[in-house]
Amino acid sequence: MSTSTTLVHKNIKTQSIKLVQLQQFCPLEYHIKYFEMKQPSYTQLVVFLQQFQTLEAWKFVVQKVQELYPQNLTTIQLAINGFPESLKKELTFAIPFDKEVASQVFELHTPALFIFYSNTEDLDILQNLETNLLIVEADFNDKYVRKFCTLLEVESHQLPSIKIIESKSLTQFSKYSYDDQFLFSKIQKFVTKYEEYQLVPDLKSEAIPLNPIEQGINIIVGHTYEQFILDSTRDVLLYFYDEYCDLCIPFTQSLITLNNQIRQGKTKIKPSQFKLGKINSRLNEINDITITRLPTLYLYPISNKDQPILYEGDRTPEGMIKWILSQI
Repeated sequence: MSTSTTLVHKNIKTQSIKLVQLQQFCPLEYHIKYFEMKQPSYTQLVVFLQQFQTLEAWKFVVQKVQELYPQNLTTIQLAINGFPESLKKELTFAIPFDKEVASQVFELHTPALFIFYSNTEDLDILQNLETNLLIVEADFNDKYVRKFCTLLEVESHQLPSIKIIESKSLTQFSKYSYDDQFLFSKIQKFVTKYEEYQLVPDLKSEAIPLNPIEQGINIIVGHTYEQFILDSTRDVLLYFYDEYCDLCIPFTQSLITLNNQIRQGKTKIKPSQFKLGKINSRLNEINDITITRLPTLYLYPISNKDQPILYEGDRTPEGMIKWILSQI
């Protein structure tokens, strides 16, 4: 046997002896070493956590679950419910926000409660929070978190801030903002209301205009959207635009012409059963609708207000009138 082979065997034997000694005298450290050498199953991690109810075990398991089983982050948070109260107070229930957690929330569509903070003491209020939500801590001092805060419109003077995020896709998600006193009982009530479907998602909206009509077209904002499109006596055509969109300028003129022709009785569309509105998609949010391009036109027929129809034809008044008549 060569010298190098002998050395390898000695090293393996030495490591095995050390593991046996760890298993006998330091079982917690033994399991951690063992799991670092051999990938544990999720069940093994849960059993390990239940067996060694310590802060060290909790931190190790959370790290491994984030690394190997991110889809189980919510479940592992629930695993500590049976721990002694004295230990629970030492544990950080929240998972730090990173790219893996972002993937869990926005790609696997796991509802999550986010706490945005700059002072770690703000996290203490989440201890013993009863929820099935994934709880995520987001440190505003982190550059990656600040980019996320820009998307959610969270600013430094609003910290600490709590929001529940419910994702449908990478670009479409609902958020529920907590805007009451920063007290545990009130936060628990907020979370319970969400889980009982008693909360309404946030919607960004401009102020309701004093003069709601411009060049014959109704001006719609987030707060007036539902009232406008749910008119059961009229087919509703809603135009999504942005004042910075170059293509929207000629399209707006085509819609003004279309609207005038309908009002003057020059088409087969009955003026008493039709109305046209426009909404700035940059300044207003609509629940369940994500605008990916501009200009965009949706028709809400009297017969089916729940299924708006996207217009994809040419942008002339004649083309739009022909299409509307084919849909109503």
